[in-house]
Amino acid sequence: MLRMNKSLRQLLVGVSLFPLCVGVAAAWSLEEAAKPYKGTELSVIFLDRPGYRAIEKMLPEFEQKTGIKIKYEVVPYESTLEKQVRDFSANGDLSIALVDLVWIGTFADSDWIVPVDELKQKFPDVFDPNYDFNDFFPLVLNAFGGWNGKIYGPPFDNYSGLLYYNKEMLKEAGFDKPPETWDQVLNDYGPKLTKNGKYAFALQSRRGETQSCDSFMRFIWPWGGSLLNQKFKTNLIDEKSQEGLEFRKKLQK
Repeated sequence: MLRMNKSLRQLLVGVSLFPLCVGVAAAWSLEEAAKPYKGTELSVIFLDRPGYRAIEKMLPEFEQKTGIKIKYEVVPYESTLEKQVRDFSANGDLSIALVDLVWIGTFADSDWIVPVDELKQKFPDVFDPNYDFNDFFPLVLNAFGGWNGKIYGPPFDNYSGLLYYNKEMLKEAGFDKPPETWDQVLNDYGPKLTKNGKYAFALQSRRGETQSCDSFMRFIWPWGGSLLNQKFKTNLIDEKSQEGLEFRKKLQK
C-alpha cells in the first residue's frame, strides 16, 4: 500500500512494483511506465517470510528494467507496526506501507496510505491493465486491502490454518485418519494419544507470539462468539464466546 505523505512521483512508482489494473486497452509495459521515474529510490519494510524472499530475488530484474532503486529492510513482524508508525508520523523515508489487516483502519484514517482509485484517476498510465482486482475473492480483498468501502492495495501475505498430524502415532492409537471436529480431538483422539507425558494436541499459545491471537480465535469463532460485538465493545463475556473458551480449557487437560 502506498504512502500518502511521500511525493506523488514516488508513490506512483510504488505501484509499478506491485502493478494494479485500470482496464487500459493500450499496450502497457513496465519499462515504459517507469521511464518518468528513473533514478527514484523507494523504501519498504519486508518480513522474513517466503513471499518477501521471492520479491528479493526479483528486485535486480525490476531495478534493471526500471532504473528504480528499492531499499528494503527485513524487520520482525513484532516490530513492524511500531517502526512504521514512527516513520509515518515523522514523515520519514518509507514509501510503501506493509499493512496487516488489523492496522488498515488506523493507516487509512491517518492518511498514511492512498486509495487505489485515487491514483488510477490521476495517473492511469502507471497501472498494468492485466492486473485485475476481480481475481481476488471479495472477502480477502476487502479484509486485507479495504477500509470504509475503499481499496488501498491488493492482498499479498495471507494466512491459512493447518492441522499437522503424525500418522504413526494415530495408527498406534487405532486411528486411520486425523480428527475432523474439535469434539473428536477432545473426546476420542485426546484420551488415546495423551499418555506417558506425550500430548495429543499442541497449539501455539505462548505469550507474545504473533499467532497466539489467531489460535485463540479458533475457539471463539467456531462456537459463534467474537472478540467484539456490533457496537465494537468486548464480546468475550458473551455466552457463545465463553462456551468456546471453556472448551479450550478442557482441551488443555
